[in-house]
Amino acid sequence: MKKLVFGFLALLSCVVLPLQREAVALDLPLVNGIVRRVDSANSTATIRHDAIPNLNMGPMTMTFTAARPSLLEGLSPGDRIRFTADEVGGVLTLISVERL
Repeated sequence: MKKLVFGFLALLSCVVLPLQREAVALDLPLVNGIVRRVDSANSTATIRHDAIPNLNMGPMTMTFTAARPSLLEGLSPGDRIRFTADEVGGVLTLISVERL
C-alpha cells in the first residue's frame, strides 16, 4: 500500500509542480528587455533589461537560462521583449517571454 501511495504522490508532483511554476509567473513583475544573444544549444538568452524588482537587480545585461527551451523559439538578437525571471535553484531563469 505504501508503494502505491508513494507512486501516486510522485506522479502527482510531476503534474502539479510544473503548474505551480506557471502560476508563480503570474505574480512576477513583467520586465522590458532587448535580446542580445540566443544560445539554443544551452537554452540561454542574453538580455539587456530594465530593473527586475523581485531579484533586486537594476538595469543591466545578463544571461538567463530558459525554464523551457520553447521559450527561446523565434527569438533573435534585437527583439524587444517583455519577460518574467526568477532565481530557480540558484540560477537566473526566464519563466515567461513575449515578443513586443
